[in-house]
Amino acid sequence: MGPYVLDFYCPDLKLGIELDGDQHFEQQDHDRRRTLYLNAKGIRVIRFWNAEVTENLDGVCQRITEAVRTPTPTRNASRSDLPLLGGGKPAL
Repeated sequence: MGPYVLDFYCPDLKLGIELDGDQHFEQQDHDRRRTLYLNAKGIRVIRFWNAEVTENLDGVCQRITEAVRTPTPTRNASRSDLPLLGGGKPAL
């Protein structure tokens, strides 16, 4: 999408899913800029740590399901109105 590569993207839902490894601890500014760029295009981004996928796949699937059921923001929404789900935070 533009200058960025998404791990997974559903154009019908305008939903991007990013899986982050340890290297993302050191590139948080880059990830933030990418998310802001995608949000400006009306794309929601959900971030998961790789460990979340391997250790809590049911929880990851639940969060994706919740995002799919949540209405997608329009391209004209302001950045503050666009949800940043997941945030790369470990599941509790």
